[in-house]
Amino acid sequence: MAKVFHVKSDAWKAGVKALLRTYAVYGPIESTFGIKYSLLDEDNVDKLVYLGARIYPSIKFFLYPVQEDVVKEIQPKETILMGVKGCDLRAVATLDSVFLDPDFIDDYYKLRRDNTIIISEDCFKPLDVCFCSCLGDTPFPEKGFDLNLSYLEDKILIEVGTERGQKVLDEMDIELNEADATQIAERDELRKRVAETILESNKKFKFPEDIYNLLKNNYESEVWKQHAETCVSCFACTNVCPSCHCFLLQELKDFAKARVWDSCQSVGYARVAGGANPRKHLFERFRNRYYCKFVYRVERFGLRACVGCGRCIEACHGKIDMREVLTDLAK
Repeated sequence: MAKVFHVKSDAWKAGVKALLRTYAVYGPIESTFGIKYSLLDEDNVDKLVYLGARIYPSIKFFLYPVQEDVVKEIQPKETILMGVKGCDLRAVATLDSVFLDPDFIDDYYKLRRDNTIIISEDCFKPLDVCFCSCLGDTPFPEKGFDLNLSYLEDKILIEVGTERGQKVLDEMDIELNEADATQIAERDELRKRVAETILESNKKFKFPEDIYNLLKNNYESEVWKQHAETCVSCFACTNVCPSCHCFLLQELKDFAKARVWDSCQSVGYARVAGGANPRKHLFERFRNRYYCKFVYRVERFGLRACVGCGRCIEACHGKIDMREVLTDLAK
């Protein structure tokens, strides 16, 4: 069983300050354009936001930049990411399955991944677009973290996920006490209530947890055309998605080569030499994103690539709600 400690909030904040001497520590900070991950220092560490839900930018940006030179060598600094929620951890598992595939390990991704320590948190105030529980997932991290924080009324529970997490905890040099059964029970009850809240807020959407078979049986459904009518091919959904990972390579001057994010919603994404395009119609590209999340990733890696974070719902200029699409498919 994993070690779980409890610590007072003030002691935890002091421990975070101690980490600034050794690591590049990023955490959610209020900015002009909303809450985003910012590099912490002595001046802003007290402004760290302990949020109840995931923030809009995902940690994909740290592990897999929008654009990067894939010719020069890199040596990223050891980094700590704080405030990561369970949905983003599940998305990282998808990125790992692609970029750390034993058949071809992506050295750039691996370097960043190996140098990134994740301090995650339970979700305790989900947004109205969150639907992880509807997919059978939990609104709290279960694995993939180095340390995980659960906030109780007067203290923080810290679960150690890895040896590296324990090392970070030791470096914080704060007083730790082992959590007792009552505190664990309190945490578990809070987690249960959050899961129930998500299900309650999504009760008008009716679709099964087994979305794989739902989609496999509805490839030719008219639902794809109906919901694609308001899509403007802006790529917002794939850009904000924490698990989308497609890219293309660009040739630059002086033999440089850059990897940049691509989107399956682009009309040229599937186009091949000679101009043939198996997904030339917008509804076909729209449908492909759903199949990538719920069918193709499952068949290839055994993982569902949608984590129910709801970012695509927030970002969509066409007001397309994935939950409504799945509900209409299930009718």
